[in-house]
Amino acid sequence: MFSDHSESLREAQGKLYLSGVDPALMERFSRAGHVKAAGPVEVIEATPNLGESSHTAFHQAETWVIEHKADE
Repeated sequence: MFSDHSESLREAQGKLYLSGVDPALMERFSRAGHVKAAGPVEVIEATPNLGESSHTAFHQAETWVIEHKADE
């Protein structure tokens, strides 16, 4: 399922941001090859501070949108 969504995002030139992800799950994503440096999926690890990873994901997504609007 994860790879299907990644391919759909790639085709649509989109991006998916997952925030609050447990470190052990991040490791599994990485080992399985679901998370690549320039891929369509960004995974932000959970932190002890409630909402911090979501805030980080939001700002990364906002930056990505602004950069890609410039490409239009």
